[in-house]
Amino acid sequence: MPRMEETEYTTYIFADVIETANAAYLSELNRLHVQNCLAGYARDKVNLPYNPVEPHSFTMAHEYMRGAMEALKYLLATHEAARTSIQELENLQVIRGG
Repeated sequence: MPRMEETEYTTYIFADVIETANAAYLSELNRLHVQNCLAGYARDKVNLPYNPVEPHSFTMAHEYMRGAMEALKYLLATHEAARTSIQELENLQVIRGG
């Protein structure tokens, strides 16, 4: 069970690499939902109208969407790394006869 570490931003300390990988692993429905959110932000970013009277509004909306997309890409990347780690650990356990 992760141990909470009280800092300025609450963080959790995981017991080992297996617990860390399981924490980052997304269920298939979660992964699909994150992918849909990413696609939605990408679509909205491409279709964002530019208003020459208020160029800062465009820039702020564009950068917000870019940031959201980067966060979602990070979740998908950590999921993929976790999936690979879990698979490697399972293969190692089979090789060792566990």
